[in-house]
Amino acid sequence: MLSRWERQSLQEIEQHLQAEDPRLAVMLERAKSARTRRWLRRGYDAVVVLAVLLAGLCLALGEVGSGFAAGAVAVLVFHWRRRRFPLRRRWAWPSDTRPVPGSDESFP
Repeated sequence: MLSRWERQSLQEIEQHLQAEDPRLAVMLERAKSARTRRWLRRGYDAVVVLAVLLAGLCLALGEVGSGFAAGAVAVLVFHWRRRRFPLRRRWAWPSDTRPVPGSDESFP
């Protein structure tokens, strides 16, 4: 745990960095938030996988109610993950350059 003086020193360093090179400060902040989002997505995925495995095990052992409950948890967490981290398209046509089907335009 950092002392109060150390936290104040770090805040001053951050403020100087933002004043001197705002682009670098934004890039560092984005990298930190991307790393946090990636671990959070992995956490959601791990919960879904474990809930599905537990549901399968419960159903195999004849615990139907518990199996359906674990399956419901898996579906619910999967839904939360999709809402929080929507799928990204890796590539898409810019809206004004998409060729019209049936036209003689070549691809840009």
